[in-house]
This record gives sequence, C-alpha cells and structure tokens, in this order.
Amino acid sequence: RAFSGGHLQVNHLQHGVSSQTFKAQMAVGSWYNTPLMNNLGAVTSIMRTRM
Repeated sequence: RAFSGGHLQVNHLQHGVSSQTFKAQMAVGSWYNTPLMNNLGAVTSIMRTRM
C-alpha cells in the first residue's frame, strides 16, 4: 500500500494538460466504480460536450 496514492503526486504540468482538465481527470478517476459514477458512457458524453 505504500505506492497506492503515488499517481496523485503527478501534477498537470507533467502530463502536458491544463490544470482544469487534470482536475477533472482526477475527480472522474476517484469516482470510477462508485455509486457516484455507475454509467461511464453518460459521463463520457457529458465531458465531450463540455471540452
């Protein structure tokens, strides 16, 4: 478990994306497979229309 949160330490500059996109990716990643996000297709569709 020592490395389970390691991916959270990489910032948006290291990924080459805007900070807003990076924050959205982190939020969606943390919600995946939870009751907050049980329909990935619907979420993907919403994100595509807003980006």
